[in-house]
Amino acid sequence: FTEPTYFLFSSNLKKGHLFFPRRTDTSIMAETTTQKFANFTTARILDAAVTSVPGIGPKIAQELDDEMSMTKAYQLLGQYLVFDNDETFKDWLKTNAKKSNEKNRTETTDALRKWKENFV
Repeated sequence: FTEPTYFLFSSNLKKGHLFFPRRTDTSIMAETTTQKFANFTTARILDAAVTSVPGIGPKIAQELDDEMSMTKAYQLLGQYLVFDNDETFKDWLKTNAKKSNEKNRTETTDALRKWKENFV
């Protein structure tokens, strides 16, 4: 991660326009960090799908849509910000996304926490 990476998550932006994310020190990320985690935590989410959040795959996304009409990453982020701690959010996710396992919930919570640290 020596060069800055630019991501285009919004289909509403005009062709050729890039969003320049806040520069973060990605050298401190663990070597086991996934590309999905790095992409999500270093770019603004705009109108990204909920599946762009680490730990949220198609089955869990469908469940969130069915249960909560939640299809966008910013909606999940908003729910995360409502709670005052990670464990409460994990409990909420366990209740509303029954197909999620502890690994999924931890990945999602870690990614949302890191995104918050970078952008809020």
